[in-house]
Amino acid sequence: VSTQSTWGYQMISDLEKKLVAIGLADGVIKSAQKNKSLMERLKKVMELAKIESCPKPKGALLYKIASKVPAGFDHRLDLLVSYVVADKINTDLQLEAALAYIKTIGEAVVNAKEFEEMAGVGIVISEAEIKKAVNEFVEAQKSEILKERYTFNFGGLLFKIKEKLKWADGKKVMDQLDALKVQLLGPMTKDDEGMKKSKNKEEATKANKSDAEEYKKERLSKIVARDLSSALNTKELLEKHKKNAGGPVVTRFPPEPNGILHIGHAKAMRHNFTLAEDYDGVCYLRFDDTNPEKENITFIRNIEMCVGWLGYKPWKTTFASDYFQQLYDYAVVLIKKGKAYVCHQTKEQIAECRPKSIESPWRNRPIEESLKLFEWMRQGRFKEKEAMLRLKIDMKHPNPCMRDPVAYRIKFVPHPHAGDKWCVYPMYDFTHCINDSLENITHSCCSLEFEIRRDLYYWILEALEIYRPYVWEFSRLNVSHTVLSKRLLQSLLDDKAILGWDDPRLMTLLGLKRRGVRPEAINEFCDLVGVTRRGNEMLISDKLFEFCIRQDLDPICPRTMTVIDPLLVVLKNKPDDFSKAFEANIFPKDPTKGKQTYCLTKKIYIERTDYQAEAPASFFGLTKKQMVLLKYGAWIRFESEMLNEKGELVGIEASLIEEKQEKIPGVIHWVSTSHALRAEVRLFDKLFVDEDPKIRGKNWKEGVNIKSLTIADKAVIWNTLKDVKELDRFQFERKGYFACDYDTDAAKGRYVFNLIVTLTDGKEKGKSKKEIEKEKGKKEQLSLLQLLTFT
Repeated sequence: VSTQSTWGYQMISDLEKKLVAIGLADGVIKSAQKNKSLMERLKKVMELAKIESCPKPKGALLYKIASKVPAGFDHRLDLLVSYVVADKINTDLQLEAALAYIKTIGEAVVNAKEFEEMAGVGIVISEAEIKKAVNEFVEAQKSEILKERYTFNFGGLLFKIKEKLKWADGKKVMDQLDALKVQLLGPMTKDDEGMKKSKNKEEATKANKSDAEEYKKERLSKIVARDLSSALNTKELLEKHKKNAGGPVVTRFPPEPNGILHIGHAKAMRHNFTLAEDYDGVCYLRFDDTNPEKENITFIRNIEMCVGWLGYKPWKTTFASDYFQQLYDYAVVLIKKGKAYVCHQTKEQIAECRPKSIESPWRNRPIEESLKLFEWMRQGRFKEKEAMLRLKIDMKHPNPCMRDPVAYRIKFVPHPHAGDKWCVYPMYDFTHCINDSLENITHSCCSLEFEIRRDLYYWILEALEIYRPYVWEFSRLNVSHTVLSKRLLQSLLDDKAILGWDDPRLMTLLGLKRRGVRPEAINEFCDLVGVTRRGNEMLISDKLFEFCIRQDLDPICPRTMTVIDPLLVVLKNKPDDFSKAFEANIFPKDPTKGKQTYCLTKKIYIERTDYQAEAPASFFGLTKKQMVLLKYGAWIRFESEMLNEKGELVGIEASLIEEKQEKIPGVIHWVSTSHALRAEVRLFDKLFVDEDPKIRGKNWKEGVNIKSLTIADKAVIWNTLKDVKELDRFQFERKGYFACDYDTDAAKGRYVFNLIVTLTDGKEKGKSKKEIEKEKGKKEQLSLLQLLTFT
């Protein structure tokens, strides 16, 4: 053993002791030990903490610092650790807010006052304040609580209380609410339990079926966000808006045409289109095409296709570039009002001055001078980066986004939609809010990372004295064992770790479509996940998505048998021309949907894994001593092995037993050699071995699963599939759900199938039927949870 290896083992051993001392569970430690990057990060955190032990809650926060701080932000570990150790950051909520702050400022110098305000440092909510607030909320709902008793939505009430007492101890709030609940209603009775079960069933039905009208009506009332005085419209603005709006609710789905849509976009799409539909409103498809360098017509066409594929029809399709002239005119208005100026600082100078609240040397130049220079920018008299238009807001504002952000920059690049008319292009933050206003959007919904830009959004609209939509941010969708970032996906593509944007292992919409996932499953998954403000770091298990896919495919996929790794079986006791037909239902649960015929012949193929010469009692396949039933057919009994010159197994001789056999548990699938077609079957697994690929930091690519794609090019299918078309879907019995790939060419005899999803989660093996049914029941529970957490 090398010195380095011995030292490494000792380091891990000592660190493990420290992790135990701060209260981390054995399972958490064992999981962390599998990740070298995380262990190195934990070692650094413990060195910075300089503590031998601490209570579990503090230890959990230290672990979260190690696991949640993004790669490239290690220089912020000291700041976060010091606040946790000093008991200035005590809750997950505070830590999440602190993480959001450091991500926002990037490499800029930390402003201690801003940081503490954002993370709620020093804000102490006393037990008396908690008690008073809880009492007030309960008193306001007292009549409803007494009427509905334990079926009352206490989860929704708890959320409202926490909204008011953002930095309060969540457990104390819950304990106080529970105490008042018992005080008001007494212990739960059997009648209460019956009412609750009945109510839960009603609510689940309400959420998932067409009679969910009340749920739909409540959606807007549950969209609650931070209010700003600048967001208020005048009576005149509202009247003008109502006159021009396309409906009572007007939303938009605003992708940037510089990449391929993924399942996170499907969630945003689902929310915006269905929110408008629920209120007889309309939804725009708007391309936020403000950066001509990264956008192209291919992305635009792909996005349009994906929107239609998921079942949505936009009221109108627009482009941010449609409004370039109006945006330019509005910029001139701001200059004339003294609220914008032409600046010549470099990007690096701005980054240095902004954290220090140092004003640009050109901030107070005369208005007429800025008007002339802005026109020169439009005329192309400046080089790129030589001049820019900045908004004149407040360099000392606690929100860094308000420190004179850039509104326009110069780019001598033709635009894919607007052509070569412009060489000055507006920034996204300047464009987005004005586009929303011009299109009379009522509800501008975006992901939580934009929450910090809310102040800027409304400052621009207020300064221009134009209509202001209602803005609401929701949690971004993160799915386990994959990445959705365009930058990370491009990196995988550059490394040839994936085959393209439509690689079936990806969660891009093109990849999911090629894999065979239907839009119905994607939409159902988005409905189950719901739209909340729980934070952008929340990770949704890919198992929930797989569950939705299975639920969707089960009733619509015809059954057939396919052998992926074939082993020849010769029925020794039958003549060469032997043929016997067996009938089977195409859909076992519904015989009325038709039947199909499987012809058993002297030679058949079975799965190589369904034969073992000697096997344990748990093996139900064919062995030298154990018969099996050919699905829909008869029994076979092993006779002898067929070996080649190298002693390798190439086939089996068996006898067909047509008399019914008792107590034969094994049933295997098969394909007759006389009715077989060769096929290629592509088996997909998780793209990353880690649940959260980001856990490895800058070494995230080390988590790529090298076994995520297996190609079985010697598979055999029944010739009844000879006329399959792209994306025809089937259940290959005992294997999973499969779809016909684009590479299939039936005319040339080339058949390619993609695994969509296995029949069950592998972890269900060994579980009782009751346990499996309990897992399947989560769908109904999640639907109810959606009602409680749609905020």
